[in-house]
Amino acid sequence: MIAADGQRAGPGTIGVLAVASAVLVFLVAPVVIIVIVSFSGADYLTFPPPSLSLRWYERFAGAPGWRRAIAVSAEVAGLTTLFATALGLPAALALVRGQFRYKGAAYAFLLSPMIVPTIITAIGLYLFFARWKATGSILAMALGHTVLALPLVVIIIAATLQGFDVRLELAALSLGASRWLALRRITLPLIAPGVLSAALFAF
Repeated sequence: MIAADGQRAGPGTIGVLAVASAVLVFLVAPVVIIVIVSFSGADYLTFPPPSLSLRWYERFAGAPGWRRAIAVSAEVAGLTTLFATALGLPAALALVRGQFRYKGAAYAFLLSPMIVPTIITAIGLYLFFARWKATGSILAMALGHTVLALPLVVIIIAATLQGFDVRLELAALSLGASRWLALRRITLPLIAPGVLSAALFAF
């Protein structure tokens, strides 16, 4: 096998590519199978499907319960994206740019929802919202999902800020721009792809 630089790939490279390909197939194959089976015309689950049909999609589109479920999911996902990005962006800025005591503790606290088992977090959130009789509301579900999505947003935006050239912002400051103006006109536009990626993960 020839590598991208024109040299012959060694056994190690071939092995890594083989493992990566196997992992990719392992992750993608179930999704592909589900998509194919969704077009099955049979009344039972079988692969490969004996015939092709759109009747399952027709039933799905005609079921009011499913339409309501999609609307609720989209609303929760949208609010979660808004909340997680709005909280994660300043948090990442503070962790990367700020100099304060217990920064490591703050970072660990923000990442704790990724470490603590989800069931523990869910029970805690349920007990919290139950005191306010807000369980089952759209806002409660969005806030609960925000707790789980916030660590990803912080990690992605913090990584983007680590690769940001601070000299560009310093140049703007030296030309008379305020810190807020430099942040709004220089930093945020340049890290926008990272913020967008974080928002997509939160969604």
